[in-house]
Amino acid sequence: MADEEVIKILDDLGLEDLVETFKHNKITMGILPKMNETLINALIPAIGDRAVFLDFWNKNFNKNQSNEGSSEKASKKRKERNHDNASSSGPPAKKVSNEENNSIVINKPLSNSVFAVETMKPLDTLFEESDLGRQVVRKYELKNELENSDRSKVCNVIITDLVNRKIRLRNETAAVLAKMIVKKFPTEVESVYYRPPVSKIKNVTKSGGQNRSKPSGGKLMSMFRNRKHEETKLSKLLLKEKDDKDKITQTANESNDQASIQESVDWLSVNVVPWELVIEHWKKTCKIRCDEFKNSKDKNLTNFYKSWKLYEHVQGYELISIDFEYLKLTKMLLNIELWKKFFDILRKNSQVNQRDSTAVSLEQKLASKNISENAMVLMSLSLIAHLYPPKQMKKINKESFRPSIGLSKESIFKIASTPSDMLLVKEKARVYASERKMPLQPYIIIIGSVEDVQDTYVCIDERLYKVRGVLHALDTCFKAFHVFDLEYPTASTHLWLLIQKGIYQIHLPYDQEIASIQHGPSKLVDKMSTKKHAADDDSKDEEDEEKNEEDSDDDTESENDDSS
Repeated sequence: MADEEVIKILDDLGLEDLVETFKHNKITMGILPKMNETLINALIPAIGDRAVFLDFWNKNFNKNQSNEGSSEKASKKRKERNHDNASSSGPPAKKVSNEENNSIVINKPLSNSVFAVETMKPLDTLFEESDLGRQVVRKYELKNELENSDRSKVCNVIITDLVNRKIRLRNETAAVLAKMIVKKFPTEVESVYYRPPVSKIKNVTKSGGQNRSKPSGGKLMSMFRNRKHEETKLSKLLLKEKDDKDKITQTANESNDQASIQESVDWLSVNVVPWELVIEHWKKTCKIRCDEFKNSKDKNLTNFYKSWKLYEHVQGYELISIDFEYLKLTKMLLNIELWKKFFDILRKNSQVNQRDSTAVSLEQKLASKNISENAMVLMSLSLIAHLYPPKQMKKINKESFRPSIGLSKESIFKIASTPSDMLLVKEKARVYASERKMPLQPYIIIIGSVEDVQDTYVCIDERLYKVRGVLHALDTCFKAFHVFDLEYPTASTHLWLLIQKGIYQIHLPYDQEIASIQHGPSKLVDKMSTKKHAADDDSKDEEDEEKNEEDSDDDTESENDDSS
């Protein structure tokens, strides 16, 4: 990794583009003195960048160069002797080739310029390889001058070579190239091909007060910038074409998907078996079905069931579960361990009113070890309704009332002593909702009693689903509310919100704020959120939390029958 000091040097030199290259090659301050021109050539391919860095490196890290300078200062006699020898005898004249003549253009070049020239092709070679170059050379040999169009051709040949070799034209390189052009065509003027940049201070003096800098100019710089601009435009055009093709492909795929979805819709409208294919086609159609539920102002489930008749299948609860998974509201899975954890936390953060005989009886029965799992879940659900009774006033048909604990429980589950009583329970629920002009929301029907659960059903818009048990029924009911975009029952909204936030970890922006479940039960959310799956059976008892001392005497109900 390049250290911060090396990065600062690159920034100061205007070579911030090379930071990643230096990091990749692990160039640190300790490495810089150990480098040489060969390594730098390999490290920095672009001429201009390399020239700038070489100039800095030679001045600060090239020991050979600095040693030569110090030895010259220390040995004045040697310098004088060398000078005398040179003046008396003189070295033999060296023949200069055309290539060297085109390259060596300044007596005391900076290392930037020298390196730019070394990396550039000789102009003779460059013009010889190009049709345009040969035309310009022949014309100059005949007329001994260039026209403006010829100058553009000269620049075109040079810039094309630079771009093809991915070399960036920097000011130092352009200055050297301008000198090479004038050397090749003596009647030309350097400033036509390159003009150095002007700083703010110098420009104020020259322009009579214009307080702004001027960038470098000339035909070389202008053509290079134009070429890069055209490349950028072309890249954007190609990118746009690619995006357009991708959109066309995406549209085609969506059309194919839409056709496939419609095939599934048609298949589902006439088939009920095999069930494996029903599941497959049902999953394909989740989006249009859930969008239909969400966007519909009519929340009458009868119409939905007519559109999607397979909801009426005896295994329709599986289809509701598939739609719920599509909504991606939660990753939590309700099971017995999670329910026990949920109930335990609620129980520790509340008190049973000893004057509520039904609650006391439920607590005593729950302490017994001789109860079934279904009875345990149903009794604990019933006890939660007593621990957290309705507090808020509700309004139905412009009439305000406060739901009782019994009504709160009945809106979640209803008891039918025998299977034949189930029809009576259903009819009673339908009439109750109809008289109050309320929607008939999903609820659970228990065959037997609170202590003896024989069968469990879920009723959704008068359709009955026989499910595996009380916990499965509660899970199916909860999912139905969200799949069909229904409101929780008025009397038990606070209990369903406890289940939603505590068990399923779902927090929605439009959830009601209910004060009675914000204090103690808020601890439930904090604790349950640390349990993303089922609670461990071996987990230690939770620390005793502060008890919720709310006075619930006013909410005591005189309900002691089994239906409670």
